[in-house]
Amino acid sequence: MSVIGTFSPSRDGGWIGIIRTLTLNARVQFVPNDCNETDKAPDFRVMIASHRIGDAWAARSKAATSRDYLRVRLDGPMFARPHHRRPVPGRRRRDR
Repeated sequence: MSVIGTFSPSRDGGWIGIIRTLTLNARVQFVPNDCNETDKAPDFRVMIASHRIGDAWAARSKAATSRDYLRVRLDGPMFARPHHRRPVPGRRRRDR
C-alpha cells in the first residue's frame, strides 16, 4: 500500500499532517471527537480546515505484541470512493 500522508502528534491530543494524492494536496487534522455517544462513534474526526473528510477509530492489534493504531476512513468529493487506511509508524525522511 502506498504512503499518502505524514503526521505528527498535535497539542490537542490529535494528529496533524499532510495528505498528498493525485487529486489532493492538503493539510489535514485528526481532531479528537468529544461526542462519543455510542461505542461505534469515531474517536477522531478527519478535517481539512472546517470540512470533515473522514473519521478514525482507535484499535488494538491482536498479535502477540499488540499495538495501538487507528482505523481511518476517508470519504469526500475528492475521492472516487471511500478509502480505508491504517497509519503506521515510519522512519523519518530527510529532504535532500
